[in-house]
Amino acid sequence: MEHQGPGLLAADEDLFARVWDRVAADRPAEEAPPPGTSAPAPAGALCTPAQAAPPLPVDPTCAALQRWVLCLLTDGEMYRAMSRRVRRGGGELAALGREKERQARSLGTEYFLRTGVRYWPQPNLQTLGTMPPFPALRAICLTERRREDAFRAQAAQEEPELANRYLELADAARAAARQVRGLLEALW
Repeated sequence: MEHQGPGLLAADEDLFARVWDRVAADRPAEEAPPPGTSAPAPAGALCTPAQAAPPLPVDPTCAALQRWVLCLLTDGEMYRAMSRRVRRGGGELAALGREKERQARSLGTEYFLRTGVRYWPQPNLQTLGTMPPFPALRAICLTERRREDAFRAQAAQEEPELANRYLELADAARAAARQVRGLLEALW
């Protein structure tokens, strides 16, 4: 994941502070900052989190874009993992995985245009790998149905151009659910 700069959510800033505190605790005492002072800025940093201006309010649109980019990347990884586990339909699942990544790139681009920060997280792959293929494909199908509803709800909260993008994603989720259902029928 690239350095995300000022586009970080407040939770990301807290995570950075916790990680930095752990790194500082592992350093020898002569390198650690005196108690009560902040840790020195990493090389090349403009300021430490303690010196930074108060955090700006989190823009709900950008927070939603971050969340959906991560969800779509995770879904793409899930499809690719399943494509390696099934013999028939593996190509279809791999294609759905590539489509999810394309959708994530589209929302990531929207996030970049709004913030100037390239947001591309590592996907958080769920543990479908331990499930037998039929229950895993069922879980994927149900997830796509929930995604459709969630994308439509998100569209209702956004300005028209972004709302249209979310509606397109809802339609794609519906199509993916139908495709996975068809794959289940073929494997039955």
